[in-house]
Amino acid sequence: MSAFPYRRLAGSRRGTLSHASAWAGVDHILLAQGSRISETYQRVYYRDVMALLVMKRTRFLFDARLWLVPPLLIGLVASLPSEWRSTGSGVAALIGLAAAGYLYIAASFYGCRLYLATAVGNVPVASVFRTWQARKFNEQVKPLILAAQQAIATPPPLHSGPGEPVEPNAT
Repeated sequence: MSAFPYRRLAGSRRGTLSHASAWAGVDHILLAQGSRISETYQRVYYRDVMALLVMKRTRFLFDARLWLVPPLLIGLVASLPSEWRSTGSGVAALIGLAAAGYLYIAASFYGCRLYLATAVGNVPVASVFRTWQARKFNEQVKPLILAAQQAIATPPPLHSGPGEPVEPNAT
């Protein structure tokens, strides 16, 4: 066994202030979330996972701060000297069209949220936010979950005496 017994799973979220990742351990999935200041870890054991829930959601939501961009562009163009205003308004229009095109394309695609369903509740996997990541995560984790749950499901052999296993009736 290696010194670091974890293997990175599909999906990774890296923002300017936060990050999230998922790791496969020997008998559990380790979910790591953190910010610049602290990190939190959560274990979900393979034997406890009942299902993987993938919920489709819009990939991009309009933030209230985005509505400030057009007035700021208009104010910026208005503050330019009069001989630069026509060039500034053209540049502002191009920036506005590019931003509108990006927002339209980003809003038309879908992402997802992935949850590990256990008997206690649903555990969100923050590092997976695209459907292809959820598919890859499922491919990586499914064999581990099935192996752990099949090991629990197989009953120990019955013994009639010391060292003699009893065959169950085949009727």
